Amino acid sequence: MKRIWFGVGYLVTSLLIVFLVVGRGRWYMVEGGPNDPEPKQNVGVFVSTPDDSILFFMANGESMQLMRDMADGRIPVSCNVLYDAMGSRPEVTVTDPDTIIELYNRLAQMTVGNMTTMSVTDAYHHIYFTLEDGTVVGWHFETEALLCMGSTNYEAYDNGNLWGLVQELQEQQL
Repeated sequence: MKRIWFGVGYLVTSLLIVFLVVGRGRWYMVEGGPNDPEPKQNVGVFVSTPDDSILFFMANGESMQLMRDMADGRIPVSCNVLYDAMGSRPEVTVTDPDTIIELYNRLAQMTVGNMTTMSVTDAYHHIYFTLEDGTVVGWHFETEALLCMGSTNYEAYDNGNLWGLVQELQEQQL
């Protein structure tokens, strides 16, 4: 009988130790734990990327490299953007890391819908990131709502208001 109680006691003690070690580690990682740092502002912080983000759509090596670089803290050296309104607005090349992160975050919120036969002329928007190693990663659009992938167009949803920020950047240059 003593062996059974000893075995049960040993098991309970072992489980309690595991619970305290694992549970304590998780408790400290939960927001609001005793060692939780001060809340940070969104500048320089990445937002979560939805599963249907444009970054994952027909993900090629370049877009995967962009996501890996950003996750590893390697911010692109520049980002070239254009919100085209029949050729009347300038391209803007951004080199400020915080603005590049903001452009990336807003692009990450953009989602892609169905393939479409719709096409538009005189409105060719784009966003191109130049990575540290010189790789250029970008997306081309016909209007705000059409992603161009070769000769095929897809519905695009600007959930992060990327084009609003691009227009603001253009206004600063005009």
